[in-house]
Amino acid sequence: MTTKIKGIVAPINAQSIVYTEATGITPTQVTEGMYLNNMAAVNMTNILLPVGVTDSRVILLGANGNTTLYHGLGMILKGAANVVLPANGIIALMKFSAHSTAWIEQYRNF
Repeated sequence: MTTKIKGIVAPINAQSIVYTEATGITPTQVTEGMYLNNMAAVNMTNILLPVGVTDSRVILLGANGNTTLYHGLGMILKGAANVVLPANGIIALMKFSAHSTAWIEQYRNF
């Protein structure tokens, strides 16, 4: 049996990730996965954490090419450059408050 997450085939034995739809410049993380479905162009500068949470990791899945992740104080991205998250593009970020106040890119599939 093949497992698909938002239409993308997941690796065998992959941990199930719950995705919630998110939009806007600074969406709040509520699950480990965020499905970014902006209807118009958006420069995403940060991801807010729920009250009381300081450290986290998140996997972003692009619904379309309308979300640009903005390299800067809120996100440290590979190549120190902004990146457009394409449809079906995946990028993983982590935030460890003892090290940095910014989200740091771990990997991407595009």
